[in-house]
Amino acid sequence: MLKKLIITLVLSIILVGESFADKMGECTITPEIWSVGVLPDTKNSNNLTQDYASFEIARGKKILIKGKVLDNNCVPISGVKVNIWQTNYFGLYQFSADDIYNEHYDKNFRGSGNTLTNNLGEFEFITVYPGKVNSMSPNIIFRLEHQNFYPFETKMFFPENNNAESIKNMNPYLIKKQIPLVVAKTAGKVDDMVVYHFIVTLNQSNLYKEY
Repeated sequence: MLKKLIITLVLSIILVGESFADKMGECTITPEIWSVGVLPDTKNSNNLTQDYASFEIARGKKILIKGKVLDNNCVPISGVKVNIWQTNYFGLYQFSADDIYNEHYDKNFRGSGNTLTNNLGEFEFITVYPGKVNSMSPNIIFRLEHQNFYPFETKMFFPENNNAESIKNMNPYLIKKQIPLVVAKTAGKVDDMVVYHFIVTLNQSNLYKEY
């Protein structure tokens, strides 16, 4: 009887420890990766695959990005404006008005989008898998804005297409163990769209909410 009690106690400690480790892993601070140059204002939509004026869909493989924004105490942050920018299917950033003359321009692709996190800190975007630019790993630029936090920018990379050297070239201060923190995780499919899950943890505290 005593032996069973000891085994049960040890297993409970292990499970609690694993749960705590998972939580701590989730709350590891996301490294910043800032873009060079000025980015245009984002479009007011979380769907980058279709322009309001058209029923046509952007070229490429549609994907769903689901994510969460946390502070450094693992507390979800609501009301964060999440902005994203990315290349289209062909690897073109459609930032300039002159891009319409580029052979790789996609008139149905919006190029950017934004949304607000809900009360659980969650957000989602429908977009297409970004095309590659030169030797750079495909990525999506994220910029977070909230009145109680400093602006934050990073990039999200894809698990099946991330090159450590390419990522480090965008931020030479990144160390090897930080790279997985900017790589999304696959999380199944929804309506034939691959789901990518991306957690952004800020190195700041939510002053008005705690768990």
